[in-house]
Amino acid sequence: MLETGKWPFAIFEGTPLSIVKTDSTVTSYRVVTKGKMSLHGVQKDIEIPGLLTVENGKIRIKSSFRVKLSDFQIKAPSLVAFVKVNDDITIDLDFYLKNVK
Repeated sequence: MLETGKWPFAIFEGTPLSIVKTDSTVTSYRVVTKGKMSLHGVQKDIEIPGLLTVENGKIRIKSSFRVKLSDFQIKAPSLVAFVKVNDDITIDLDFYLKNVK
């Protein structure tokens, strides 16, 4: 399990590898970021694809990527003896960046 009482946050710190405008008439960009993800007390190098859009002066980031629970020393729980959770999970992100001063 995630043991969120002990590790309440997942952290990603990275640098963009590529930024490609998706359309000349839209303020939308495909991005790939490489960095370190910390989850469950374990840090791993990871590349995360995403879509960055500018909406009403705000930057929105959407991403969907897969990670292996075992890479972060997380045991996949089983609901009953014959139903097991897959080691590969999908993480979906959808958020707006906030300007903090």
